[in-house]
Amino acid sequence: MKINNNLSALQGLNSLTQTQRQQNSVMEKLSSGLRINSSADDAAGMAIAQKMNSQVKGFQQANRNSMDAISLIQTAEGALEEVHNMLQRVRELAIQAANDTNTDEDKEQIQAEVNQLLAEVNKIGNTTEFNKKSLLQGGDVIDESGFSIEQTVVGDDNLALRVTNVIDITPATVNPGEQFTINGYTFTFYDSTSGDFTGDGIGIDTTENFISQISALSGSATVGYATLTTTGNNTDGYSITVSEKQRTYAEYEITFGDNDPVVGSGFTIDGVVFEYYDINDGPYTGSGVGVNISDLDSNSVEAQVLQYAETTGFDNFDITGDGNGTMTLTAKEEGAIGNYLPGSNGGTVNMQMLFHVGANANQYLLVDIPEVSAYALGLVAMPGTPGYSDVANVEDEIGDDIIYAGLDLIDQDNAQYTILAIDEALDKVSAIRAGLGAYQNRLPVRAVGSLFCCQSFHVSVLRLPEAE
Repeated sequence: MKINNNLSALQGLNSLTQTQRQQNSVMEKLSSGLRINSSADDAAGMAIAQKMNSQVKGFQQANRNSMDAISLIQTAEGALEEVHNMLQRVRELAIQAANDTNTDEDKEQIQAEVNQLLAEVNKIGNTTEFNKKSLLQGGDVIDESGFSIEQTVVGDDNLALRVTNVIDITPATVNPGEQFTINGYTFTFYDSTSGDFTGDGIGIDTTENFISQISALSGSATVGYATLTTTGNNTDGYSITVSEKQRTYAEYEITFGDNDPVVGSGFTIDGVVFEYYDINDGPYTGSGVGVNISDLDSNSVEAQVLQYAETTGFDNFDITGDGNGTMTLTAKEEGAIGNYLPGSNGGTVNMQMLFHVGANANQYLLVDIPEVSAYALGLVAMPGTPGYSDVANVEDEIGDDIIYAGLDLIDQDNAQYTILAIDEALDKVSAIRAGLGAYQNRLPVRAVGSLFCCQSFHVSVLRLPEAE
């Protein structure tokens, strides 16, 4: 059997098919304006274009993320501005209450306003939100443990005067050019009839009453606020008794109590939150300072806290241990300010927020925002704490429970402490606002960078599939 073939017809059909295919491809490119309409047009080019296109979309979303992050930070910073304003008002009222021209009734009215302002600080801390996300309540709450802290020495600025020095001045030394010192300050005798004083230190005029000149300096900054008592005369000489107020360093006794601490519980010392964890379950990943409880016999809680104190250190307190689980916390600064926020059971770590400001994985900005509340700022404490009221009088503004006592302005000494405590709180809020302000300045740079990259990538993406 013989099969007849029309070779010419087959060749013509093949050529027609190829021409139609090429014509369809050209028409598709002409109608779409693109060189690559499917992977068949340019497999490698299509893959590159899609990858770059994902970058473009990633940069576009990263820019929107940056703008949202700026809005969130501005919301938090605006709330903190109001807290700042209220703290300034409380400080103003404390200075007013410290003046003894006020009656007890006047101070009670001042105290009432302060209590309401402190409650409003709690209100702002509890209700400031962005997209239903709380901003000022801090991060994870660390459960309470067996930790306890007891004040053993109260920091005080106003104890009885004690004699610190007695200076005897003989008649022979009461002459122009002769000198003596009080608390490191130099005093030089001079004769005003010979002209104004031009010597070193502080001038004492030999033509005027010596006792009255020294008495005028008593209690002033010129002599370090010491009290000066002067006796004598030009014939027998003078004796200057220097007395200063005894100021005490606040001290606290700390015990940890737990023979078998629970993972996730902990304590706070000088604003630093310590959290128990077990290294056998993996490394510590929390936002506080991890305390490993896997082998307390060889590495006790006390030893780990001391290690932190030696390597990083606490801002306001020194800490020592007796080796048996009891530690002593001593204020670095003498006086009532040592009563400010020594420590507590449990704690709240800073809230950490990740703002994804890049087009790829792990390109984020980490922002820490601490808890902002009357308690966290040291504006309230348990009733009876030195410097605070004896009764609970400040609402927490969560369940309207009255648990804590606010700063006390009724007592003169406590009013002085209030001024110191408010200064500390103002510094804390200022530090938080400064950090947020730095992030606000940083994020627009990221946003502009994302837009620039987006523009450059977009040009490249368009160039790849363009019709030739």
